[in-house]
Amino acid sequence: MAEFRQLLTWRRTHVEHSLFLCWGAYAALHVDGVADGHQITHKINGIYTTNGVTMPHSRYFTIPITSVQHGKVVAGDDRIGATIITDAALRSTYITGHLEYWTGTLASEFHRDQHRGLTVAPPSNYFDHDMRPVNSWQHDTATFYRHWVHQLTPQEVTAHD
Repeated sequence: MAEFRQLLTWRRTHVEHSLFLCWGAYAALHVDGVADGHQITHKINGIYTTNGVTMPHSRYFTIPITSVQHGKVVAGDDRIGATIITDAALRSTYITGHLEYWTGTLASEFHRDQHRGLTVAPPSNYFDHDMRPVNSWQHDTATFYRHWVHQLTPQEVTAHD
């Protein structure tokens, strides 16, 4: 954990903006003092939409919205917790889900867990009636990353919006 703390301190003077995903977001939120989450016994697993942002989640932790001490909760709800938090002072964005997942990732995880003999429910809001994965987050992923890059280099991205 000491190395991670050093990295987070270093980034404050060496990078324009930091983006943390899943377990990295969970750890960085804690170390940065933005929010405290906790591990949970049931897996948040599936495609969820909060505040108009749809993304895959596959995790055993939650960041309760009430635990966010500073920054802004961009997306989240009481059911799955904060899913996107930004902190302008720290120039950081924390995402508890997986916008980067390709269409088959949750299916692969589901089948892997079944193969291991684990009793797991299919990912919520993910499979169609024929058990084929449906990518319902691609548009939100593109929108999120376009806006995130835009805040870093607005003059270069504006022409492509």
